[in-house]
Amino acid sequence: MPQSSSRWKLVDRLLLRLAPSLQLQVRPAEGGHHRYWIEMDGREWQALTLVRSSDYWRQRLHLQPAGRLLQLIVCERHDSILPLEVLDLTAGRLYDRYTAPLWFEQGRRQRVAGTGMIVLGGLLCGLHEWHEALERFPPSTRRRYRAELRRLMKRRPGRPLTLS
Repeated sequence: MPQSSSRWKLVDRLLLRLAPSLQLQVRPAEGGHHRYWIEMDGREWQALTLVRSSDYWRQRLHLQPAGRLLQLIVCERHDSILPLEVLDLTAGRLYDRYTAPLWFEQGRRQRVAGTGMIVLGGLLCGLHEWHEALERFPPSTRRRYRAELRRLMKRRPGRPLTLS
């Protein structure tokens, strides 16, 4: 399900509103919507705002050459594993690359609604522990995840999301 532009704009506004309390310096990047330069703790990142971190996979940003320029995903809710650092605005937390959301880790990795994109994110990132975990799933679940992986590794029809 693609993110709606109104929710996406709300994330942009939320970032700008929370920047002082999170001790961020934010300035818009040239040439693209929802792109920013963010400075925090002496580091500067080229960032993109998304409603959920899993939209990185759903929008196929991992398949776009311009997606390699991104260093940070700023989202309302972190709900997947990404090869980039993630700033979760709801939790006010910066996650390292290849890190599952804290709520998932605290839940001891129990299967609850919304954990499917965490599993897919780990698989798409090529993390060995997730490929081993996939082999322990029931055969029907393995087939479903593998089918979704194949789908996410192909470009969607239509014009791709513009990053440059």
